[in-house]
Amino acid sequence: MRFGELLPRIAFVLVVGLFITTNIRLAKIKPHTCDEIFSFYHSKGGDYEEFFVQTKTGFNRMPPFYFLILKILFPESNFIYNTRLLSLFFSLITTIFLYKISRLWLDPEFSLCISVCGLFGSNSFIEASIDARPYSLCLLILTIFIYTILSYEIRARNKNIN
Repeated sequence: MRFGELLPRIAFVLVVGLFITTNIRLAKIKPHTCDEIFSFYHSKGGDYEEFFVQTKTGFNRMPPFYFLILKILFPESNFIYNTRLLSLFFSLITTIFLYKISRLWLDPEFSLCISVCGLFGSNSFIEASIDARPYSLCLLILTIFIYTILSYEIRARNKNIN
């Protein structure tokens, strides 16, 4: 590969690295929000039976899968910081799936550009990637769903053409 072909990939890795280091820094210094404290309470307040009662009664209207992951994975010490890192992880996986979606139609270099500019240029995406809330997981699930549907449709169309 020539350097000109590697340049978009190098730029992508650098931007993702910058995104990760910036978000890790923000996760350490950003003050806790009321929503993050609610995430802590719903995930750590009580045993599993109380968790399911809170979900069933509508105390928490967010998808319970995220809070169940938190309840299982993270101890109470450094809880908000750890859950912010989990949100960052989900956001990075979302970026990969956005790249895969754009690769269905575009060349690799332009797909990398779309992935980086489309997500890292969005204030809402950056905020979701550092909040201890289920927004990054919801965005990941939505992106995987869109990728699955588009892949299926493209395969079906190609099958009908042949």
